[in-house]
Amino acid sequence: MVLLAEGATVTDTAHACGWASTSAFVGIFTQAMGTAPGTYRAGVLNQREVGHA
Repeated sequence: MVLLAEGATVTDTAHACGWASTSAFVGIFTQAMGTAPGTYRAGVLNQREVGHA
């Protein structure tokens, strides 16, 4: 979550966390967090742009 919030791509985040498959990371992240990592990343970055975070 930290990497995504800092603007790292989903692929880079998945690989940095040890996942060999980005799609597997996306599936587990979505299941655990209730949102896809790309959607999470976009929301965090958007909040920063409008000054809410």
